[in-house]
Amino acid sequence: MKNTHYTIFFTLIIASAFIFFIKPSFINFPFNFFKKITSPIISNYASLAFDINNGSYFFTNFDSLILENEELKTENQDLILENIALKDKIKETVIFDESLSYLEQKDYNFEFAKIISKDQFASNTLTIDLGSKNGIEVGYPVIYKNGFLIGKIKDVSDYTSSVSLISKSDSNIASTILGMDENLGVVAGDYDLALKFNYVSIDAEISEGDIVVTSGVEKYIPYGLVIGEISSIYYNDNDFFQDVYIDPYINNDYFEILSVIIPKK
Repeated sequence: MKNTHYTIFFTLIIASAFIFFIKPSFINFPFNFFKKITSPIISNYASLAFDINNGSYFFTNFDSLILENEELKTENQDLILENIALKDKIKETVIFDESLSYLEQKDYNFEFAKIISKDQFASNTLTIDLGSKNGIEVGYPVIYKNGFLIGKIKDVSDYTSSVSLISKSDSNIASTILGMDENLGVVAGDYDLALKFNYVSIDAEISEGDIVVTSGVEKYIPYGLVIGEISSIYYNDNDFFQDVYIDPYINNDYFEILSVIIPKK
C-alpha cells in the first residue's frame, strides 16, 4: 500500500514537470481558450477602473476648476471694461480734435465742457461742468464738434451751468438759410419734440433740404452755427407764414463733450 502511494506521488511530479517544461500542444489549447474568453472582461474592467480614476480626479479638482473659471470671467470682464474705456478715450480725442480745428478756424474763444447730467423731468435740459468761474454767462451758445448748435446757456452757478437745448419750445434761436444774409425767423422746439422754423414769411424762397443756420443777429450767437435741414414745408395761399419743420443733424442722445463759445469782448 505504501509503495502504491509513492508510485502515485512520483507519477504526479513527473507529469507536472512534463506539462510545465515541455508544454505539449494539447495543453496550450485550454490556456488559449481561457485567455480568449477572459481578455475582453479584463479589458472592460481595466477601462472602468481608468474611468473611475479619472472621475475621481475630476471631482477632486472640481472646486479648483470653478475657481479658475471665475478668475477667467473676472479677467474677461476687466478686459471688456478696459476696451470700453479705450474706445471712449479715442472717441473723446477725435471730438476734441474736430472741435478744436473748427473753433480755431473760426477764431472763437471757447471752453470744452462735459455733461454732468440730463434732467430726467426736462429731457431737453443738460447740466455741464462749467460755470461763472470759467467765464460762462447766460445766453452763450453751446455747440458740438464742427459748429452744430446744441443749445444756449440758461442758468449759471459758480462751477456748473444749465443748457437749454434747441428742441425746447422756448429756445427761440434767430435763424436763416445757409448762404442768406437776412434773418428769416426763429427755431424752437415744437412741443419739445420736433424742431420748427417759426415766422418764416410766405414769400421766403426756401426748399426742403436747405440747411438752417444761426443768423447772427442774436446776442452772443455768431452767424453760421448749424441747426439742421428743412424736412417739410406747409402753407396756404392766405397764410402770412409757412410751417417749416427741421431735421436736426445731431441727436442729443449721442454727444458727451461740448464746447461753449465765449464772445470776445
